Amino acid sequence: MRSGVALNEVEAQHFDRYVGLFSLINALQCVKGIRGMKGIMPPKGFRCKRCGRCCLKLGDEIGIRENDIFRWKKQGRKNILAWVYIYPFKNPRGDAWFHPRTTKEVDRCPWLKRLQNKKYICTIQNTKPEACKEFPESKEHAEKYNCPGFKKCH
Repeated sequence: MRSGVALNEVEAQHFDRYVGLFSLINALQCVKGIRGMKGIMPPKGFRCKRCGRCCLKLGDEIGIRENDIFRWKKQGRKNILAWVYIYPFKNPRGDAWFHPRTTKEVDRCPWLKRLQNKKYICTIQNTKPEACKEFPESKEHAEKYNCPGFKKCH
């Protein structure tokens, strides 16, 4: 599993640049008025603190959608698909996350990586499940998982 692995200094600097770029994109999308649109931007007033609580607590509650499965197949992401139980229906859907060797459901996201500064990152950020992109749906949804994203920074 990828959990508990710390980034080295160079990786941490690259990640900080990535977060800065994401913040710029976030600001531009806010200006365009698309904040709060499902799957695009989090609700107004939310700012991710990279605490990892969503991935630590929601790992076994993530539903995998047809778009996720098709995207990962197109991208050749067998490494992600190996962790997904895909229902044998006409329109594929699935559940996350099941260990590829044991087939047992894991209780946290296998793609969550802890940084040296005790913050977390998603190692599949650019292709993470749609359900993850939509977290949180509301302030109440965030509070249900003890997410500090609506709390003011000190």
